[in-house]
Amino acid sequence: MRALDGLQGPVYVGTGCLFRRIALYGFDPLRSKDHSPGFCSCCLPRRRKGSASNANSEETMALRMGDFDGDSMNLATFPKKFGNSSFLIDSIPVAEFQGRPLADHPSVKNGRPPGALTIPRELLDASIVAEAISVISCWYEEKTEWGIRVGWIYGSVTEDVVTGYRMHNRGWKSVYCVTQRDAFRGTAPINLTDRLHQVLRWATGSVEIFFSRNNTLFASSKMKVCTICP
Repeated sequence: MRALDGLQGPVYVGTGCLFRRIALYGFDPLRSKDHSPGFCSCCLPRRRKGSASNANSEETMALRMGDFDGDSMNLATFPKKFGNSSFLIDSIPVAEFQGRPLADHPSVKNGRPPGALTIPRELLDASIVAEAISVISCWYEEKTEWGIRVGWIYGSVTEDVVTGYRMHNRGWKSVYCVTQRDAFRGTAPINLTDRLHQVLRWATGSVEIFFSRNNTLFASSKMKVCTICP
């Protein structure tokens, strides 16, 4: 798993993963345009662009939404993507700002200034708590892009793997990390029947992914995922 850090990192396969909030919201990473889509550098050499074009690209990547269309963030489209919760919509630009890299070096463009996350936060009142309960309800995501392009991706029995593939397709990189103490712990089947059901679910999900648009073996030039050449 650690060796996969050179190929965008390991895929998400269940317990023991931590996601960035802006990645779940459907943001593109700030430097996703620097990646040569479709193939890994071990297969084909990368073409270096001019420094001016790279600077302009980073300047315009402060707020980007969408999988591959490259549309800039448009607040008018947020209700369709995320629902009609004003509190949730207002928190999205804040989450994007908090997820920026720390501007501790002149080469970092559109970075987060040091100490920006140490500002005291206001206490949550009853109205915000009620709004949060409404957002996590099942009916809230109807007629939105939750489960399609935003958040947890639906439509597969192995939705965790599909969600991880979608993030890699947008250009995000994952990192394998093992701490001295277990950061996460999950449960495992303790009898043969449950174990066979789990293996059948994984096998079915793998077949679904193979015959779907999420198959990275057939990644097109529009995908920012790093595929491995035979």
